[in-house]
Amino acid sequence: MSEGQIVSNTANSGGGVYISASGGVFTQTGGLVAHNSANSAGGGIYLSDGRATLSGGQILGNSARFGAGVNVVNTNAFFIQTGGVISGNTAANRGGGVMVIYGSATLSGGQVLSNTAGDDGGGLFVSSGTASLTLVNTTVSGNAAGDDGGGLYVNDGTVAITYTTVASNTAAGGGGEGIHQAGGTVALLDTIVAHNGAANCVGTLTSNGHNLDSGATCGFAASGDITDTDPLLGPLTEENGAWVHPLLEGSPAIDAGACVAGITTDQRGTSRPQGDGCDIGAYERGRATVYLPLVVRR
Repeated sequence: MSEGQIVSNTANSGGGVYISASGGVFTQTGGLVAHNSANSAGGGIYLSDGRATLSGGQILGNSARFGAGVNVVNTNAFFIQTGGVISGNTAANRGGGVMVIYGSATLSGGQVLSNTAGDDGGGLFVSSGTASLTLVNTTVSGNAAGDDGGGLYVNDGTVAITYTTVASNTAAGGGGEGIHQAGGTVALLDTIVAHNGAANCVGTLTSNGHNLDSGATCGFAASGDITDTDPLLGPLTEENGAWVHPLLEGSPAIDAGACVAGITTDQRGTSRPQGDGCDIGAYERGRATVYLPLVVRR
């Protein structure tokens, strides 16, 4: 599907899109999956099996008990999104934006914004030991949980986070308002976790270096890690079609990251590095242009 719209549908599971056949494929370029509802799971997209590949596009305002935007259920289910927005989805229980139960989800250059869950995982929820979630160049911001894990809740499974900004998420239970790890493995590299209420993180996270915690709850202690330091993030702003928290002038995240082989741009498509090193987080700040006065000698 290219630039199409799947809007205002209702089902028990998979209000907008339901894929259950082995080898089933849903491909979307641009377009909109919005305001669909499911009585059980996957208000926008439900993947019991098969693969959903999205390039750009928006998953907006869907509702369900579990995985309101996207619900990835079985081990042979794969959700891949490059760019695009998952925003404003509402789960009565868990996984406002995305819920991964047994399969895998990969978000690269995407935005998980302002989703809500009545219980855990306002933005993202990872459930079981065989589940996996990969975030690269992604902004997770403004999500809210009624209990724990405003941005991300990990019950079990494997999570890898690189060049990502997790900011301004909330959890009414106060447990890991940015990231709540109850089990499994959560590994971070070149990632900012900042301004997520009382506790940016809960759990024993694995730092692969060059992460920034605005507080001191994430346990970052690897090479290049920065803790208890304000990253100087700007408000959520749209740049080049992407919603980002820009790094303000003087941010300690500038040039403080590790450049990762194979990742040559930031969330907006701006090339990395722009200065003496790669920046931490989803945003690569460009070099300032200095204009010198013209002096004419006669």
